[in-house]
Amino acid sequence: MTFGQRLKMLRLNEGLSQAKLAVNLDGISQTYLSALEKRETAPRQEILEKLGRYFCVPIFYWYGDTLPTTVIKDTMRDVTEIEDVDNDIRAISNEVDRLQRKLAHKIAASKYLISELSIKIMQENIDISKFNDTDRIRIERYIEDTTP
Repeated sequence: MTFGQRLKMLRLNEGLSQAKLAVNLDGISQTYLSALEKRETAPRQEILEKLGRYFCVPIFYWYGDTLPTTVIKDTMRDVTEIEDVDNDIRAISNEVDRLQRKLAHKIAASKYLISELSIKIMQENIDISKFNDTDRIRIERYIEDTTP
C-alpha cells in the first residue's frame, strides 16, 4: 500500500473529505492532500509528522513494512538524544539534592551560631545596636522567640 493509499484510507475511515481534512490540519491545502493521495508529490517529514499526530499513527505507518535507513538512523539519534537528556536531568536532580542538603546543614549551623551568640548577648548584656541591621534583626527575633 502506498503512502497516498494509506492517507486516503485513514481520511475516509474518519469520514472526511480532502477539504475538511485540509481545514482540520491548518496549513495543508486540499490541493496538496489530493497530490499526496495521487502520488504526484512526496510528503515532507513535517507533513508526515503532522498527519501522524492527527490520525494518531506512528510515523512508521506511512512507510509500510520497510523503513528507509534514514528514518531508522534519525530515530536512533532521537532515542540517544532523549537518553542523554534523561541522564542530564538525573545529574541535575542529584546536584539539586546535594545542594539542598548542604543548604539545610548551613541553615542549621547558622541557627546554632545565632542561638549561641544570642545567649552570650543576653548573658553579658552586650549592646546589639552596633550590629548590622540583618544580624541585629535575627538576634532580636531569636531572643523574642526564646524568652518566656
